[in-house]
Amino acid sequence: MQLERLLLNIETLVTRSRNIEEIDAHVTVAILHHRRWHLQSTLRENIELVLQSGERTMTTFNLLEKNVLVHSMYRRWFRGGKHRKGYVPTTINSNPLWLSKADNLRILRLPIITFSLFPWPSSQNIFSWLTAKKLILCRYDFFPELMLYGGRSDVVFILLSATLKNKKIHGLRGIFCREIFNFFKLIVSATDRDADRFMELGIEQKKISVFDFRVIQIMDRMKNAGSVLKKWDFFEDYNGYLDGFSMDSRLLFGSAWPSEMGVFKNHEFIKCIMDGKISVTIAPHKLGKGFIDEIINSIKKFANDPLLEIYHLSGDMNSDEIRELFLNLKKKPGILVSSVPGILCELYSLHGNVFVGGGHGRSIHSVLEPYLAMANVFCGPKVHRSTEYDFILDNSPDFITIVFEIDKFYEIFNERYQKVIDSGKRKKLMTGFDVQFIDVYRKILGKGCDLYA
Repeated sequence: MQLERLLLNIETLVTRSRNIEEIDAHVTVAILHHRRWHLQSTLRENIELVLQSGERTMTTFNLLEKNVLVHSMYRRWFRGGKHRKGYVPTTINSNPLWLSKADNLRILRLPIITFSLFPWPSSQNIFSWLTAKKLILCRYDFFPELMLYGGRSDVVFILLSATLKNKKIHGLRGIFCREIFNFFKLIVSATDRDADRFMELGIEQKKISVFDFRVIQIMDRMKNAGSVLKKWDFFEDYNGYLDGFSMDSRLLFGSAWPSEMGVFKNHEFIKCIMDGKISVTIAPHKLGKGFIDEIINSIKKFANDPLLEIYHLSGDMNSDEIRELFLNLKKKPGILVSSVPGILCELYSLHGNVFVGGGHGRSIHSVLEPYLAMANVFCGPKVHRSTEYDFILDNSPDFITIVFEIDKFYEIFNERYQKVIDSGKRKKLMTGFDVQFIDVYRKILGKGCDLYA
């Protein structure tokens, strides 16, 4: 998650630059312990990218003299393969930019155990090949040698998406944390609450800025939601189906888990769906067949109503299959399970009410996406890791509701689903973020950088 967050942050910075050549030379980005790799081709050829695998192997794409280096801990890369010049990880094998630069790929090694400032046998010193004068880390994954490098007087050390949420910052631990964070010359915190926590920790206010890059990224996706959805064959039929419901009668379960299908224990909720009073779409967290089957079986188990129809919309259905599905859905209303990939954020814009999954498991998924899509948001109680929850709580506390007991969802939903959304306030908030972005952008990449209008 950290790498995804970081790359989206950097992509937002870079792709909005009018004159990338003016960016301060040698920008380095470091990130560790992530799960997924996402990089849009919009990063183009203006970046040198470094990736570190679970075996702590580092690969570098030499694209320009100016470089952005990304260190990562991706355990699935290079499994069983011999590390060699010109090898392209399969996770980005489909990207034409990286394929075109395969000959420039070189292998380096981030020395964790073998790191040494002195030239001992078999030791390595990253200072001998890491020359960037700007080092950017994300969130809270700090390796000692990177901290040492970032702490140099000739290096601008920056932390993005910084948070202290759910962290103990008192006593000896607080002293240690203060010393660590004082290494950074600029800390961009995710929320105002986090900025207050950093100042409480003892970090100087002049070092701290507040900006959540996710807002800008989601805003961009919302602007293009219509054009993205229209590319799919199902959209015309799905949109036509939704036209039969008011916005507040459209409910989407996003990033849903099987255990959360307990919402359908409520027979009044099931009757409401079968009577066609509410449209219910479920977008599972995982899109594999096994997980989809588990979702559907969980609905059947909890609903315990043989008359309830469950429809499955997949991305590989042809137009005839799609048309038949929605004709049946209109004739006999039921629950729609969608496994169409990559459009959840865009789907939020079509629904007035959204339940975000994960909150009855480890942690809630993104609540910021449906919030900026102008939806009324519901989620489970596991919000301890989510700065997005704090963001909404600070700006629209009446429009995010925690459902502590999953089988009580419909009772809570029935009380709140018709609330008039504070869309004017949210639009004003997004406009303000566009303005703030310019200031944060220049603090990170240099005052000489220009932006797209």
